[in-house]
Amino acid sequence: MKILKRTAGLTLLLLTAASLPLQADIHPRAVFAAASEDAFPEKSRVESARYPNFIVYEISASNPYDFPGYEVESEQTGAILLQFPSDSDFASGFYPMEDGSLLCSRSSVNRNDATFWRLYPDGTKTMTERPYQIVSRDTRGRFLVEQYKNPAVTEKQFPVQAENQRYGIVDEDFETILLPIEYGGPDRSDTKSGVAAHFFNGYIILQKGGKYGLLDYDLQVKLPFVYDSLQEGLHQVYDYQKGAEQGVFFAETGITCKKVTSQYKSAALLIVETQDGKQEQLVDRTGKVLFTCEHGNSGLRMAFDENGRVTLDGKPLEIPALSDMSLWAEPAILAARSAGLVPDALNQRFQAPATRREFCILAVQLISALHPELVPETQDTSADQATFWDYEMTGSDALAKRADAAAGLGIIAGRSDGSFDPFAPVTRQDAAVILVNTAKLLGAESNTEAARFADLMAASEYAQSAIQTVSSLQTSSGERLMGGSGDKFLPTQPYTIEQAISTMYRLYSIAS
Repeated sequence: MKILKRTAGLTLLLLTAASLPLQADIHPRAVFAAASEDAFPEKSRVESARYPNFIVYEISASNPYDFPGYEVESEQTGAILLQFPSDSDFASGFYPMEDGSLLCSRSSVNRNDATFWRLYPDGTKTMTERPYQIVSRDTRGRFLVEQYKNPAVTEKQFPVQAENQRYGIVDEDFETILLPIEYGGPDRSDTKSGVAAHFFNGYIILQKGGKYGLLDYDLQVKLPFVYDSLQEGLHQVYDYQKGAEQGVFFAETGITCKKVTSQYKSAALLIVETQDGKQEQLVDRTGKVLFTCEHGNSGLRMAFDENGRVTLDGKPLEIPALSDMSLWAEPAILAARSAGLVPDALNQRFQAPATRREFCILAVQLISALHPELVPETQDTSADQATFWDYEMTGSDALAKRADAAAGLGIIAGRSDGSFDPFAPVTRQDAAVILVNTAKLLGAESNTEAARFADLMAASEYAQSAIQTVSSLQTSSGERLMGGSGDKFLPTQPYTIEQAISTMYRLYSIAS
C-alpha cells in the first residue's frame, strides 16, 4: 500500500513494511542519471505540481510496489530537464528556491544516499551528492537533514530505528553546515515512528547526549540540553521534566515556572498546578500569573467552561487584564473585542510586532465576522491541501491554519518561493496590501483623497498602489484606514498587534 505524505515542500511516497521489497544494493549514480524517453515504457504522465518556471509530472510505475517516476519540464521552453525513473527504493522531492530555480532531490529509502539537482530557468543544472537526506525546509532556505547513525543493511526491512537517526541543518548550498548533524529528534510520538523534527511555532526540540533542549529560529539555544522530557504546547509554551522536577517554559519571555504541571491550555491562558497539588495558578502565555487559588480544604478548582471563560468552582472568575495596551489603542481594541474581531490568541502582547501569521488571523477573523459564508467552517486543512509549503510550521491550532484560508480568500499571496513565512514580522507595506485585498472582498471602496507620502517610492513596487488605496479609505469619523507618521508611510517598518487590531476595527466600521 502506498501512502502519500508531504513535509515542508517535500513529497515522499512511503511503503508499508508488508509491501516493501528487500532493498537493492544499488549505487545512486546508476539510478540518478537522467533517463531517456525509453525509461518510461507505456507511461502515464500526469501533472503533479507547478512551480515558478517549472512543471513536475508524475509518471506511473509499471510495478505497483514502486515509487512513481518524475519528469521536470521547463515552463518557458517545454523541454524536459530532468527525469527520475520509478523505483521501489528511491523517493523524490522538489523545492522552489528564491532565485527562481528548482531543487530536486532523489533519496534512498533508509540509507544515507541522496543526490540533489539545481535546475535554473535558463535550462542549466548542477548536481551534487551528499550522505544525508532532506527532512524539511524552513523559510530562510535552510534544510533540516537526517543521517542514519547506522546505515541500513540490504538483508533487513526497516532496520533503522528513530533513535539511530541524527539531525542537523545545512544551508541551501549543501556545503555550509549550520547545525552539526549530530542531534537526536524530539520527544514526540511521530518522531519515534520515523517522522523527523521540524520547526514548529518558530522553535525546534532536539536531543543531545540523551537530553532534550530547545533551539529558536536563529539556532540559538533557548533551553539547554538537560531535560528528560520536553513537549511543545500552544503558542510557544513548553512542558518539561528534569529529574523529579516538572515545569513550564514560556519561550516568548524566557520565563520558567518550576514545580508545576500544566493542566489545560487555551489560546491565551493555561492553568498550572503545583506538584504537591495544593495550589493552582492561572497564567497567561507569557508566564504572567493572573490569579492564584489555594486548595487547602476547600477543594476549589479552576477550569474553563464551554464558552472559554475561566471558572472557579463552577462560577465565572474575574481576572485582570492579560497585558498592557497603549492608551490611544484602548478604545479601538475594546470595541474590536465586543465585535468579535480579537481571537483569544491575540488578546495580549499588544505592543509586540505582529507576525504575518497573526495579521492574517485578524484579517480572516474580520471577514468571518461580517461575511461568515466566505470562510470555510473547518480550518483543519491537511498539509497536502495547503497553499504554502511551510504550512505545517504555522502551528497546529485552528487559528494558525487561517493563514491558508487567507490565501484561499485571495488576500495574501505569500513569498516568491511559495512559502508563507509565518513568523516574520508583517511590514507596513505588506499590511497595506492585505488590508486592501480584504477591503475589496468586503466591498469597501475609497471614499476620500489618497494621502501623499514622501517615501512612497521606498516601498516595493507591488505595494505602492495599495499604500495609496489604504489611505483613501476612511471611517465616518474621518480616520484613514491606515495613515503614516507625518508625511511618511514607513513601508518597511513592522506593525504592532495593537496597531493591527485598531486598523481591522476601522475596516470593520467602514465595511459595515
